Amino acid sequence: MPAQHSFLFVPATQPQRFPKAAASGAHAVIVDLEDAVAPPDKERARAVFAAEAAALRALCDSAGCELLVRINAHGSAWHAQDVQACAGLPVHGVVVPKPDDLVVLAALARAVGTARALYLLVESAAGFLHLADIARTPGVRRLMLGAADLMLDIGLPDDDAPLHHFRSQLALHSRLAGLPPPVDGVCLALDDPGRLEQEIGRAKRFGFGAKLCVHPTQIDAVNRGFLPPAAECEWARRVVEAAAGAGGAAVKVDGRLVDAPIIEQARRVLAAAG
Repeated sequence: MPAQHSFLFVPATQPQRFPKAAASGAHAVIVDLEDAVAPPDKERARAVFAAEAAALRALCDSAGCELLVRINAHGSAWHAQDVQACAGLPVHGVVVPKPDDLVVLAALARAVGTARALYLLVESAAGFLHLADIARTPGVRRLMLGAADLMLDIGLPDDDAPLHHFRSQLALHSRLAGLPPPVDGVCLALDDPGRLEQEIGRAKRFGFGAKLCVHPTQIDAVNRGFLPPAAECEWARRVVEAAAGAGGAAVKVDGRLVDAPIIEQARRVLAAAG
């Protein structure tokens, strides 16, 4: 599967936005049944998406992106019906908020079927406590950071330094579970491209490979931001070429000694750049 860098939320109650979301360039469209939908509208939102899912899946297939749906969390009044609906809808995967209970998560995976991947939106202290186990649940495709809810749950003052530990944990357990790099939370500053760029850079430094988006205008910056910059690609090419000439042994490149781990890092840079 090609690398996925951008995941765009669209409210289930706004079907007129579905075509634009599919055509936005996002690598995945997440139809949201949870935070973007007020409690009185939950039932209607599910019905609207059920009626539009086949058409939206066709648009996503044509655009080369995945169709996902974020359900309501376990313990809510809408969770069970959301899960039941997902089992019959043409979606590629399910975004699971607050995947705090391993038993509940395993049951959800069985209910939606093996054809639908699980994307775990980890956003609570309990979720991080059980992170090693939930990351290895069969059917899990990727871990995501739910920054706002995590801050609320633990009482953290902002989404920068106080979340560094949690970002590191997501990257670590993604690696240990054999999952792709995790997905960073949303940037809520819609009219501040500089802030978005800063958040992308921070996410990359912590080993993340993608970002959740709340508006189509964020997609291009996110897709470009998670690609290796040109200078890094040129460095990687020099390293790989020098290593090939040295038969894989340690070699000097740009005045620095380059050995096996650095050579492998260079290969990964070129792979990420396509």
